[in-house]
Amino acid sequence: MKKLRYYLIVFNLLFYISTYAQNQLKIDSLKQTLNTNLTPQNKVDVLNQLARLHRHTAPGQLAKYAHKALILSQKHNYSKGLAEAYANTAIEVSIKGDYPSAIELFNKTLKEARKANHLSGQAIAYKGLGVMHRRLGNKALSLQHYQKSLDIYISQKDTLGMASCYNNMANVYRSQGFYLKAIKFLQISIKLKKAIGYQRGVANSFDSLGSLYESQHNYLKAMEYYQRSLNIMKKVGSKRDLTVIYMNIGSLYEKTGHPLKATRLLDQALNLAKKLPSKHLYSETLYKSGLLALSQKQYPEAKQFFKKSLAVKINLKEETGIAENKIALARLAYIQKQYKLGLDYLTEAMNIGLNTQAPVVIKDAAKNLAKIHESQGSYKKAYQYHLLFKKMADSLYNTGIAKKTALLEANYQFEKEKDSIKLARVQERILFEADKKRRKSNQKATYIGLGLVSLLLLMFVIFYFDKQRSNRKLNRVNTSLQEQSHEIITQRDAIEKQNNVLKHANHQISQSILAAKMIQEAILPKPHKMDALFTDHFVLNRPRDVVSGDFYWVDQVNQQTVLILADCTGHGVPGAFMCMISYALFNQIIKLQQITNPAQILEHLRKELEQALESDNSQHHGGLDASVVNLQPSSATETNVTFAGAKLRLWYATHDDGKLATLPASRISIGMEYKKQHAFKTEQTTLPNGSMLFMSSDGYIDQNNAHDKRLGSQAFQSLLCKNWQKPLDSQRAILEQHLGEHMQNEKQRDDILVLGIKL
Repeated sequence: MKKLRYYLIVFNLLFYISTYAQNQLKIDSLKQTLNTNLTPQNKVDVLNQLARLHRHTAPGQLAKYAHKALILSQKHNYSKGLAEAYANTAIEVSIKGDYPSAIELFNKTLKEARKANHLSGQAIAYKGLGVMHRRLGNKALSLQHYQKSLDIYISQKDTLGMASCYNNMANVYRSQGFYLKAIKFLQISIKLKKAIGYQRGVANSFDSLGSLYESQHNYLKAMEYYQRSLNIMKKVGSKRDLTVIYMNIGSLYEKTGHPLKATRLLDQALNLAKKLPSKHLYSETLYKSGLLALSQKQYPEAKQFFKKSLAVKINLKEETGIAENKIALARLAYIQKQYKLGLDYLTEAMNIGLNTQAPVVIKDAAKNLAKIHESQGSYKKAYQYHLLFKKMADSLYNTGIAKKTALLEANYQFEKEKDSIKLARVQERILFEADKKRRKSNQKATYIGLGLVSLLLLMFVIFYFDKQRSNRKLNRVNTSLQEQSHEIITQRDAIEKQNNVLKHANHQISQSILAAKMIQEAILPKPHKMDALFTDHFVLNRPRDVVSGDFYWVDQVNQQTVLILADCTGHGVPGAFMCMISYALFNQIIKLQQITNPAQILEHLRKELEQALESDNSQHHGGLDASVVNLQPSSATETNVTFAGAKLRLWYATHDDGKLATLPASRISIGMEYKKQHAFKTEQTTLPNGSMLFMSSDGYIDQNNAHDKRLGSQAFQSLLCKNWQKPLDSQRAILEQHLGEHMQNEKQRDDILVLGIKL
């Protein structure tokens, strides 16, 4: 047992170090950004991000950054930033247990979010109000706020937000005894979280399902979901998550008669909870530890746990928690024959249960009131409370609910199995097609072999008849064959030697190409750099061969962000060489020479490329097409967009009209010789924040299908226009799916590169 505790401590320490390191990298990056020359609005946004990152680890830092964001937002009348600052402050005071103040701050969040038309901020405010009112026992009001938050998330197609609301509403329904509705909402939440790969959220929903089945006394199913939650939380959960799951599993072990396992896990949960800022979670672990001590007849320890938990619950004004602790203290008073004290506790608990419409509290209070009145000889009152207990118990645990719960679980498992069968069938089909292709290849090789054998047999027959006709001729033929055989052997040895040389060369070339791929990937902008420069983005990059002739370049020079997408002549190794040369020239022109005007960048590139490739004195026709965009904030809400293109245009879309528009490119390729020297034309526009920019090489548009028909620019633009308001990950997935449906089994014709940028 000591060894197991040691392993648990080591695991939590390693997990905490890993999580802390990841968070610290983000925090350090944002602190560096904070020291740059930011606009007031951008500075507020960074401060709010820093506050959110300290939410679970350092409430003091959360309060510090939220306060700074609040002051700066008020100074510059920045409603969106002020809404988020109020929300962060509300979370900080709720961790301390000051729920009324948190409600006041969430209402301020809602007011500022409405001013800024900040829908996600409104959703956060409603969700926060739902959590606070649930803690205070106002279940109907809590559900109203959760529903408003859910409606906004649905309109915004925010999958994570929807999943969170469904999970929270399920917890309220469980506390009201509406188990079927709670199960349905939890299953919806799990499905949404799985769709976006949010494993920690899936684990939280599994934990909620475990609590629900535990409430119905289905301990086997409860343990199944708790263990599934724990398996995920060990990989991706926080210290708070682990505290909750250890507490729940420990409590379940207490109910199922495993006191040693219960003690180990509840001690672990209590030690973790003491170090966390959440008073609510600390009071829950105290209460569950008290129930364990009570079941083990450790009455002084049980009383101490319940008294501590009750004090925290009273401070937090958590009515349901207050009632639960008073019922527990009444059970202890009954055992110690302190009937009057027990009646006082239970009367208070019953009043709370009736006021907050908490059926479980009413049931437990009625059960214990019946026992005390029976012990005192008040059989009429005992009978009345027993009837109330029976009524509440039947409403919570009747056979019909159990059957419907089992049916819901069966349907859920059936849907999971259907998805697994579909996946298995797809995999089986892929294996079948691969095996079919292999068998065809083997069959073809067999036919060729038989043909060669037949040809050799025919030659031997001819030789045999020649031998019969003339021994002398046969001798000459034999002599000739011996000479030829010697020559063939010599040639064979030479061919084998050459083949080995070619294999070695091929291996070296393959290794060189793989090294080139690694180098090419290394020079492309890293995701964290793109995240720092843009609100959001996506990259669809599909080289035709191992290395690509398409690439993109981005950097910030003099508070101007320059973004380039280039399509070099050719693909594979030739395209990659041109890509490396061009990338180096862009670094020289923009970063060293400080040239940020798109047309001038292209003009300088044309001259530098001519010198690099010696175009004036050779027949080399290497070059590239490119689109270059310069982004510079013109105000807090708008961005100046300056563009020039060499055959590659720029698409953009705004919330003003919702349509896709284009900035045209010059009909000139860089590196090509023209009879008349043409200048690159500059295009300019100003776009509001939230607009989308799209850049693409010609690989996507020119890709053919099985009928040799191009996908075409019209279809590409239609895809962008229909989907530009969706999350950027979804846009990328839609483009990939449409490309796959168009190509079917056709080979990729050219390198493909598409960029999407949100201002």
